[in-house]
Amino acid sequence: MDFAVENGVYVCTFAADDVIIQFERLAQHRDGLKAELTIFAVGATDDPNVPLHQAEMRLNGTNARRDVARYVAGRSLREVDWTGLIETAAVRVLRAYREGDPPILLREAVAPPNSGLLLPPLVRDGEPTILFGDGSVGKSMLALAIALSLHADRGDVLGLTPVATKRVLYLDWEANDWTQRDRMQRLIGEPMPDVLYRRCVGSLRDQVEPLKKMIRTHRVGFLVIDSVALAAGIEPETADAANGFFDALAVLGVGAICVAHVTKSAIEQDKPFGSIFWHNGARSTWLVKKVQEHSSNVFSVGLFNKKNNNGPLHAPLGMTSSSARIERRSRGATCMTCRNSLSASRCASGSRLRSVAGRRPMPNWRTNSTSVRIPCSRTVRRHVGKPSVVVPLNGSNRARKHPPVRALGTLMTTHLTT
Repeated sequence: MDFAVENGVYVCTFAADDVIIQFERLAQHRDGLKAELTIFAVGATDDPNVPLHQAEMRLNGTNARRDVARYVAGRSLREVDWTGLIETAAVRVLRAYREGDPPILLREAVAPPNSGLLLPPLVRDGEPTILFGDGSVGKSMLALAIALSLHADRGDVLGLTPVATKRVLYLDWEANDWTQRDRMQRLIGEPMPDVLYRRCVGSLRDQVEPLKKMIRTHRVGFLVIDSVALAAGIEPETADAANGFFDALAVLGVGAICVAHVTKSAIEQDKPFGSIFWHNGARSTWLVKKVQEHSSNVFSVGLFNKKNNNGPLHAPLGMTSSSARIERRSRGATCMTCRNSLSASRCASGSRLRSVAGRRPMPNWRTNSTSVRIPCSRTVRRHVGKPSVVVPLNGSNRARKHPPVRALGTLMTTHLTT
């Protein structure tokens, strides 16, 4: 008998008898280990594409094994020792499930190719990456652009060169197939690649088994999960939601770009919304910020690396989009008030990004017909408790006094309502 385990599916092949017995969806119950059993046998049925038998079976039950063997023998069109085959397969699967993965010598671990990077510096192979930010900042568009770069080997979509190609499956809890198709067409044009799409309802944990089958059948190597709050299935602010999500992702065994949101009231939003385990469970996280003029279809996006488990934080990335076409412009950002580099992403205001999306400053936020440039948090700290704050208007030498800044959290409100 040949035995193999792939993505949680246990396959026993009896070549001499032209029989394959497959066990999946293994789960421990009070009365023992149960699995979904599927038996394929050449010449045993009129239709070779239809399995001889498919049903739930208790692996450690003598009566259960005997009942299955008796039923299959009554349906089979040829003589086979079904009792012996099912007994052998059940014992082998039961032992493999209880033993789990064998240990290895750590010194013999094999390094992943290209340091594990798929789309430097955003995506690593086999690991979850989270894109997080406010609503309508372009997170889903960026996730789809990353998917197209990897699936179609297109370095022109984002200006980032993929190291390897992967078949992509887009798991969507928020939009629909036509919305994503329209975005894909605008991003990449014709002909469009064969990216797989699935509309999802319910938690990721509840869909692990069908997703494992899709991944195995279509040879999927990368997932887009949009978005994690809905994929969690329960309150995302709980540790159980985050841990269950990452456990399910680990069972699927492929890398993923995951779209998340941020806390609405946070001024310095360095972590995804919900439990701290969303930030801790991801191997890499990127904060997404957008600046866009009213009535304009051109917007600029800055990506700030907030976590990187495999090295130092990467410098900010900047991209510009016109009617969904994304173009990478440059790296780095500078606060125009304190002139300090924002390589550590300390500036909380998208309007302060100087060179993320190009050499020219981004448009300022407009309030009461006056364009005000909001300083970054480092600038504000120098003025906390001072009698007044002087803010340049429109880059000119004129200045305007504002009430004292009592805390960092009042800066945005003070300037935008003055």
